[in-house]
Amino acid sequence: MSRGWLGLVAVWTTVLMTTVAPAAADSNELTEEQVGAAATAAIAGRSHDGVFVFDDPRSGERLSLVMDDVRVVRGLTGYGWFANVAFHDQATPAKTYTIDFWMLGKGSDLKPIAARIHKAPRPDGSGWMSLTRSPQAWWWLPTIKRQSAQSGMAAWQVMGRVHQHIAGLQRDGLIELPGVASPVALVDVEQPVGRSKADGRYFACALLRMFGTDPVFYSTTYWVDGKTSLVTEGSVQRIKAPASIREKAATEPHCDVEGVAFDIVD
Repeated sequence: MSRGWLGLVAVWTTVLMTTVAPAAADSNELTEEQVGAAATAAIAGRSHDGVFVFDDPRSGERLSLVMDDVRVVRGLTGYGWFANVAFHDQATPAKTYTIDFWMLGKGSDLKPIAARIHKAPRPDGSGWMSLTRSPQAWWWLPTIKRQSAQSGMAAWQVMGRVHQHIAGLQRDGLIELPGVASPVALVDVEQPVGRSKADGRYFACALLRMFGTDPVFYSTTYWVDGKTSLVTEGSVQRIKAPASIREKAATEPHCDVEGVAFDIVD
């Protein structure tokens, strides 16, 4: 059974990831207005009676939201577009959210392949305040973190390739992991990113969860070839929750890198 927004993303992803090469969606192909309109149309198409249902992999909540407007649209050359869209809770309008929609495709084929909460409400006295979730998604890193003078891929580029690989494997918003009985949903591609001292491959850890009464979390290593952008899956580990839902970027990887010596990548 599909899980709200996750199921719909899976349908778009199955089509897009088999037709769009990693560098096909350059940020100069479309205008911000066109991207915003495409995101608005996708949300409207998924909404019922004006209510957009979003399954939050981090909290496990199913949210019933009403769209307000598109706040910001940004493009990253080679990685597509990112529309930041404002919503409010259907039952409690004072609870506001912004959700990032990662868009890939050309022209009328531009569709979301992933969505992640950027800001979420927290209690503030008798009301609510909207706070940015931390750590932020990889597509925000180029705007907040200055890359050092290193050769090769930046951390956000590695994380983007890993996320794109996982999105391409989704079926009904979930992916299969070797040795895991039930499919899981991606929560985050995490920092830090590393680079093997031996062969120059990059890696990033992905945090995934199995939905259910008692959620189960896994951390998986994904390796990226810096020359070909080929992504391969490494070890899968079951990890503890709720401490696994981290609110700060880790300083050491939480996945198994199989004893490989590595340098941290900015």
